[in-house]
Amino acid sequence: MLWSDYKTEMLTGTKLHINKAYVYGVDGPPKTKKSKRYIDCLGFVVDALEDQRKFSEKHRHIFLTKTGTRMNPDHFRDVVWKKALEKAGLKYRPPMQTRHTFATMMLSSGEDIGWVQMMMGHSSLQMIFTRYYAWIPTKTRNDGSAFMASVGQKQENGKEVVEDRTPATVIPLFPKNDTITTHPNKKELQ
Repeated sequence: MLWSDYKTEMLTGTKLHINKAYVYGVDGPPKTKKSKRYIDCLGFVVDALEDQRKFSEKHRHIFLTKTGTRMNPDHFRDVVWKKALEKAGLKYRPPMQTRHTFATMMLSSGEDIGWVQMMMGHSSLQMIFTRYYAWIPTKTRNDGSAFMASVGQKQENGKEVVEDRTPATVIPLFPKNDTITTHPNKKELQ
């Protein structure tokens, strides 16, 4: 990740421009077209990146080794990640698991599914539903109360609670008369 990919002056907030992948020591395009994206930097991410500036702002790359060279995935995993897990008293898991942790934490706290999809770079919501559906909280009793609340009506125990409100106006769909037309080619009934 380059400092030039850290965008602090965007109208919609601070973002990271994900536009390349570093695989086997070579920079290249991301895996899919949808992988190329801007992701939002949450407050604690901005704080961490601003702290990181003290160490690496004179370099092109944001994350460096102790010797000042570019951090690569193997170095991160073996020198940083494993030691951090040991220090925290956690069993080893691959760094890739942080993506799943992010998705489950965001969804279980009620974040928008489309936002999570965009942050993760998935091409459709299908992957989010397939992998993470269990983490999407049920905010209601699944009885239509969410819809009823959205139209300003309350429901308790599956029954509408009538409140003081303006009565609905019935708008007739057909003019009131005694003639019913069934079809232009058929005779009218009276």
